[in-house]
Amino acid sequence: VMPNGKVIFSDKTESETQASFPASATLPKSPVLSAEFDPDTGKTTNIRMQTNAFCSGGSFLPNGTLV
Repeated sequence: VMPNGKVIFSDKTESETQASFPASATLPKSPVLSAEFDPDTGKTTNIRMQTNAFCSGGSFLPNGTLV
């Protein structure tokens, strides 16, 4: 759970998900492997990851930034 009350999920990349980001001028089409969930609204927002974040660790800086 992040300081703003939202939750971030990361998935593994062994098999692609059904959801994907379309290709853009600078990025190729890629599967959705991470999402942010807002428990207050029930809304999920896909996050475009540039690397395989599965099994990664994270920590919060004093200003609330997730690294």
